[in-house]
Amino acid sequence: MSRSAGLLLLVMALGACATTPQSPPVLEGPAGDLDHELDLALLQGEITLQRNEMVAAAEYYARAAQRSDNPDIAQRATAVAFQAGLEALALESAERWQWLAPDSLAANRYVGALRLRRGDVEGAADALGEVLLRADDLTVAFDELLTILSGEERRRSAAAVMGLLAKDYPDEPMAQFALARLSLMAARPRQALEAAELLQALDPQWPRGRLTYAQALLANGETEQAVALASEMMAQERDTDLRLELSGLLMAAGLEDQAREHLQALLAENPGDEDILRALALVNLRSGDLEASEALWNDLRQGFRHQNEAYYYLGRIARENGRTLAAIRNLSRVTTGPQAIEAQVLVALIYEESGDLDSALRHLADFGNASPRHTDAMRMAQARLLVDARRDDEALALFDAPLQARPDDAQLSYARASVYALICQRQSDDGDVRAALATYRVAVAAHPDEPLLRYQRALLYERTDQVRRAIRELERLVEQDPESPVFLNALGYTLADRTRQYARARTLIEQALERAPDNPAIIDSMGWVLFRLGDYEGALEYLQHAWSLMRDPEVAAHIIEVRLARGEHDEALEMLRTALEKWPEDRHLQPWRERLMP
Repeated sequence: MSRSAGLLLLVMALGACATTPQSPPVLEGPAGDLDHELDLALLQGEITLQRNEMVAAAEYYARAAQRSDNPDIAQRATAVAFQAGLEALALESAERWQWLAPDSLAANRYVGALRLRRGDVEGAADALGEVLLRADDLTVAFDELLTILSGEERRRSAAAVMGLLAKDYPDEPMAQFALARLSLMAARPRQALEAAELLQALDPQWPRGRLTYAQALLANGETEQAVALASEMMAQERDTDLRLELSGLLMAAGLEDQAREHLQALLAENPGDEDILRALALVNLRSGDLEASEALWNDLRQGFRHQNEAYYYLGRIARENGRTLAAIRNLSRVTTGPQAIEAQVLVALIYEESGDLDSALRHLADFGNASPRHTDAMRMAQARLLVDARRDDEALALFDAPLQARPDDAQLSYARASVYALICQRQSDDGDVRAALATYRVAVAAHPDEPLLRYQRALLYERTDQVRRAIRELERLVEQDPESPVFLNALGYTLADRTRQYARARTLIEQALERAPDNPAIIDSMGWVLFRLGDYEGALEYLQHAWSLMRDPEVAAHIIEVRLARGEHDEALEMLRTALEKWPEDRHLQPWRERLMP
C-alpha cells in the first residue's frame, strides 16, 4: 500500500489510540482574549485552506487547536497538517486531540502512525495498544492495524511495533498473522517464521495463515517444505487471489515452470483476467521466454490496469531483441507512472548506443519540457550522458540558466554538485586520482555549502587507502551535521572496516539506524560491524535484510564472508555465483572468486 493510501485510511478513521500526555498543552494569553484569538486563527486557517495554502492553513489550525477545548478543531488541525506533509505539527495536534478525546480511536491511530514515522517504536506501540484495549473485536482491530502499518515506509520499525503489540495477545491468531506479514515485509525471516508457526498452532486450516507460513519457510531457506505446502494448497484452494500469491511463491523459489503451469490453469478458469496475464508475462520474462512474454504484454496493452507497464516491458523486450525502433516507440509511450523516468532514459541510451548522442540529449530535453515535474530528472540524465562522453563543461552548463533563474533552489545546487561528483568518479575509475582530487577542490570552491562533495572525497580517500584522511573528513561532516544518518553510517562503517574501533563504529551505526531504520546501506553496515564483533548470527540477519532491500555486490561479499565464518560453504558459494552473474568483474567479489572458484 502506498504512503498516500495509508494517509487516506487514517483520515477515514482507521487510525489509533495512544498513551495520553501527562498534562494538556498550556493555553497562552489572558482568558479574556481567548475567544478572539481562537476565532481569528480559525478564520485565517479557513481562508488559507480555501486558497490551497496548505502550510499556512496547517499552522493556523494548529494554533487554534492549542487554544481550544473542542476536539473537532484538533481533529481538523491534525488532518490539515498531515495533508500538508507537516508531520511534526500533525503529531502535536493529534496529541492535543487525543488529550481532549481519549476514547477517539481515530485520534489515537493518528498518534500511533505519526510516532512511528518519527522512529518512536515504543511510543507508537503504546498508542496503537490503546486501540486493542478498546476493541470490541480483536481480530478486526489487528487487521486494521496491519493495514495501517503495512502502508508505512519504516518497515522494520512497523514490524517492531507489531512485535510489541502481539506479545500481549499470544492466543490471538490475527496478532500472529499481522506480525508474520510485517516481519516478511521488513525482511526479518526468523521473527516471521516464529509468528507463522504460532499462527499454525492456533488456526492450522486458515488459508491465509498457511500461505504466510509457506512464505516464512521460503524466507528462512526451507525451500522444499515451502514448495510442498504451496503445491498442496494449489490443489485445494479455489480463491484466485490466493492462488496468484502461491504462484508468486513458486516463482520466488526459482520454479518458473511450475509457476507457469499453475498460472495457465488459473487463466483457463478465468479467461482474460489481467492480473493472471501479467503474472504469466513476468514468469515468461524471468525464464527467458521473451516471445511468450511479449505476446502477453501485447494483450495487456489493450487494457487499462497494466497498460503503461506493458509498453515498458514491450520496449525492453524489443531492445533486447535488437528492434530499436519498436523499443523507442513503446518506451516513449510510458510518460506517466513509476516507470516513466526509466523508460525515457532507456530511449536516450538506445540513441547513445547507436552513436547518436545528440538525439539522446534532445529526447531527454523534449520530455523534460513536455513533463515539467520530470524536468530536473531529465536534466540530470543529460548531464550523466555528457560526463560519460567527457563533455564535462557542457554537463555543468546545463544548470547555469536554471540556477540564475532559481538561485536559492537547493535541489538544483545539489544536482550541479552531483555532476562534479560524477566527473570525479569517472576520473577515479580511470585511475587518475590526482585529477579527481583536483576536481573536488574546484567543486568544493564552487559549492562550499554542499557536503555531498566532501563526503564523496572522503570515500575516494578510503578507496585509495588514505584511511586517516577519510576518517578526518567524515568526522568533520558528522561534527557539522550530527543528525545525518549518511555521515554517521559512513564514519561508522569506515571504522568497522578499516580500523579496530569496533565499539565506536557500532555506536555510530546504531545512531544512523535510529534515524534511518530502513536504509539498506546502514543495515549492511550494522551486519558488518556485528560480524567484526563476532556475532555471526546477528550479522547474517542484518546482511540478508540489506540484500533483500538492495542487490549490491559489496553486500553479497559480506554475506559470503559471514557464511564462510559460520561454516556454510555451499551457501557462500551459491551467493557468489548469484552475484557474479550480475557483477562478473566487481572488485568486492574477485577475492572470493579466486578463493572459492579457482
